[in-house]
Amino acid sequence: MKKILHYIILIIFSIISGTVFLHAQLSQETLSEKFNQYAQRSLQEKLYMHVDRNFYLAGEILWFRIYVTDAMLHQPLDMSKVAYAELIDAANTPVLQAKISLTEGKGNGSFALPVSLNSGHYKIRGYTNWMKNTGADYFFEQNITIVNTQKNREAAAAANPKNNEPDIRFFPEGGSLVAGLSSRMACKIVGADGKGIAFSGKIIDEQQKPVADFHSYKMGMGSFDFTPAAGHRYQAAITIADKTFTQNLPTIFEKGYVLHLDNSNASAIRVEIQTNLAGVSKVWLLAHTRQSLKEAKMVTLENGKASVSINPEKLGEGISHITLFTAEGQPVCERLYFRFPQKELSIQLNGLQASYPTRSKVDFTLGTSVSGQPENNADLSMAVYKLDELQLQNEDDIRSYLWLRSDLKGYIESPGYYFSAGRDEASVAMDNLMLTQGWRRFSWDDILHDKMPPVNFAPELNGHIISGKVVSTVTGKPLENIETYVSVPGLNANFRTYISDAEGRLKFDFTSMKGSSEIIVQTNPNAADTLSRVELANPFLDQYSSIKLPPFSLLSQKQHLLQDLHTGVQVQNAYHGLQLKRFWQSADTAVLFEKPDAVYMMDDYTRFTTVEEVLREYVTLMDVQKRRSGFSIQLWNNFFTPGIDLVNRQFFQTEPLILVNSVPVFNVNRLMGYDPLKMRKLEVYNRRYFLGNSFFSGILNFTSYKGDLADFELDPRALVVDYEGLQLQREFYSPVYDGNEDLSHLPDFRTLLYWAHEIKADKKGDKHISFYTSDKKGKYVAVIQGLTAKGNCGSRYSFFEVQ
Repeated sequence: MKKILHYIILIIFSIISGTVFLHAQLSQETLSEKFNQYAQRSLQEKLYMHVDRNFYLAGEILWFRIYVTDAMLHQPLDMSKVAYAELIDAANTPVLQAKISLTEGKGNGSFALPVSLNSGHYKIRGYTNWMKNTGADYFFEQNITIVNTQKNREAAAAANPKNNEPDIRFFPEGGSLVAGLSSRMACKIVGADGKGIAFSGKIIDEQQKPVADFHSYKMGMGSFDFTPAAGHRYQAAITIADKTFTQNLPTIFEKGYVLHLDNSNASAIRVEIQTNLAGVSKVWLLAHTRQSLKEAKMVTLENGKASVSINPEKLGEGISHITLFTAEGQPVCERLYFRFPQKELSIQLNGLQASYPTRSKVDFTLGTSVSGQPENNADLSMAVYKLDELQLQNEDDIRSYLWLRSDLKGYIESPGYYFSAGRDEASVAMDNLMLTQGWRRFSWDDILHDKMPPVNFAPELNGHIISGKVVSTVTGKPLENIETYVSVPGLNANFRTYISDAEGRLKFDFTSMKGSSEIIVQTNPNAADTLSRVELANPFLDQYSSIKLPPFSLLSQKQHLLQDLHTGVQVQNAYHGLQLKRFWQSADTAVLFEKPDAVYMMDDYTRFTTVEEVLREYVTLMDVQKRRSGFSIQLWNNFFTPGIDLVNRQFFQTEPLILVNSVPVFNVNRLMGYDPLKMRKLEVYNRRYFLGNSFFSGILNFTSYKGDLADFELDPRALVVDYEGLQLQREFYSPVYDGNEDLSHLPDFRTLLYWAHEIKADKKGDKHISFYTSDKKGKYVAVIQGLTAKGNCGSRYSFFEVQ
C-alpha cells in the first residue's frame, strides 16, 4: 500500500507542478532522469482474464478469473478494488457487463449467456477504472464464439460478407527508409479474418527490374534487406496462391536516420546506426523494458555510422524498446526487441491418467515450481473441457499475454506459438513480429517536457466509485458546491454524500455494494439550486479498441455437432437448472455508519401512531418543537471534551440528517406525517458526523421492517435508477457420483467438467483436484494458469480421454 500511495503522490505532484525547460542538448543524466521520473509517476496496471473456453452455446455459463498486475514487473498489484468485464458484439455493442470485486489483484466472475443473443463472434474484455486513462487498446481482450441453436444461424453468417482482398503492409526497421542507406524491411499480409497469409514477392524499380526477393516465414510475416537508391521509385509484386498483387513501398526520404538490430549472436546485440545528414557527430541511444530504463548512452558517429553492442542480459525479459535520439533529444528511430523469459512458473500434474470411463472420478495433485525450486504460494485457476471441431484449444494464456500481447497493439495471431515452438524457430518468427510493431504506452514528448497524460479516472482504492455531475436544468452548465446524496435502500442500506467540485463532478465511493439495487440520487431542495439536475456517468468505458472481429460463418458439415451440443445444454438446464443458478455470496453487508449513541427498537416500547409522539415520549437528548411554520428537530451535542463540564454542552443549532432506510428526508413536516408503525428501529447519533466532504449536526436513522421506503413519498426531483453493484459469485456445479443414488438415473451431458477460479493448498501444502467425468466421450484438456507474488507466470495443458 505504501508503494501505491507513493505513486499517487508523485502523480498528483506532477499534475500540479509546471514543466521543465528542455535544454538545447541533453546530457546523459538529464535523459535518464527524465525517463525514470516519468516511469515513477506513471504507475500502470495490466489485467489478464483466464476465460474457461472459447466456444459457447447461448444458455451456457462463461466463467473467468482476473489477475491484475503491475505493468512493469508483472507482480500482483493490490491497488484497484474493482474490475470491469464486458461481452461485446461485432458492432462494439456491449451485451453483458459486470463489476468484479478485486482482492489483492485477483477476482472472479461469470456471464450467463442469454438465449436472446445472436450467433457470432464476440469479444470479452476487462479493465480497471485506472486503466481507462490509457485507452481501450490497453484493455484485455479475447475473442470467443457464441452460437444460438434456438435461432436461425444462417442469418448471422450472412450478416458478415467476406472481404477477399488481403491487407498488405511494409514496415521499415526503425521507422523510415532513407535513400542510399541499407535497411531491413518487414512485410505483413493478413486476410479478412486477421490471420496471416503465406506469400512470396519481389521489389521492382520503375523499369520493372527486380532488386530484392522476399517471402513469408510464419503467420504472414517475413523480412528482407533493401537499399533504396536516390531518384528511384519502387513497388512490391506479391504472389499469394495463384494471384499477384502490387503495392507501393513506404515513402523514401532523401535524408534521415536508419537503425538496424543484429541479434544473431546470443551474447551480444549489435545496434547499427546510419545517417546521411551532414554535420551529425553524436546521437543518443536509449533502451528500456516496460518503462524500466536499461541503457542510455551517447554514441559518436564516424562518417555517419556507428555500431553499439548491448548485452541482452542487461535488458529485461519480454519486450524492450531501443530508441535513437538526436543530440538535442529528438526521437528519430525505434526498434522492438524480445528477450524470452528465463524464470517461468512450472506446473506439474501428478496422478492424471491418460483415460477414464464415463462418470468416473478424476483425482490428481498440482505441483508448482520456479527454476526447479518449489513455489507453493502461486495463485492458480483451472478449466477442464471437451475438445472438438468447434471447441478448440485457446491460443493465448497468461504467459503469452503478459510477456507479449499486452505490450503490443492490434491483433496478434497465435501468441502462444512463440512460447511453445522450438527456440530457434520461434526466435526468427518473434523478430519478424517485433519488426512489424512500434507501439508504446507513452509519448516521448511527454517525457522530455515533463508532461503527464491527463488523469480523468481515479483508481478505485476502496471500492466502486459512482461518478456523475450536477448541471443546471436551464443552461446545462456544471454547478459547483451542490451537496448531493446517494441512497441504496434495502435491508443492507447504504448512503454516501458528495459536494460537487468546480466542474460539477461527483464521486461516491462505495466500499461494498453487491448485487442489483435501486439507488436514489437527490440534492437538498432547502439548500441547493432548485434548477439543478444530477446526471450519473456510465461506469463502463464507451471507447473500443481498433481490433475488429473476424467474419462469422458456420459450415453445414458441423450442424450435427451443434445439434448434439444443443441437446446437451438443454438437458443440463432442464435437470440441473437449480444447481447452475446457485450463488455462494450474499448481498451487501456493509455497515451504514459507526456505532450509534442510542438505538431504539420500536417493538420494545409502547407503539404510538405518530412520529411526533415517538420522538417526544422515549427518544432522549432531542428537542422537538412545533411552530407556525411547522416542526423542527435539534439533537443534543453529546460530544465531550475533557475540561468542559456538562453545562457547556448544548443543542445543535441546525437540524440533523434524517434518513428513512438510508434516504434523506429534507422536510420534517413530511416525516411527522409518516406512519411509525412501519418502522422497526431508530438509531440516533448525538454528535457532529462527517461523511465524505459533508458534515451533519447529528443523525436520525429510521429503518423499516422490510428495508423499503414503506410508502414514504420521495421528492419528485429525486433520480431513481436500477443499478448493478459488484457481481455476486456464482457457484460452479459439479456432480459427485460416489454413493449418490439420486444422480444415477439423471443424464449428464457436461462438456465443462471442472472450473476453479482459485486452487488452495490443503494443510500439507498439496493442491488437490477432484471431479467426475460425464456421459460425453472424447478428448478433454485441463488448462491451468498461474502467477506468483514475484511475477513469475505460467500455464499447463494436459490431455486425457473419456472412453
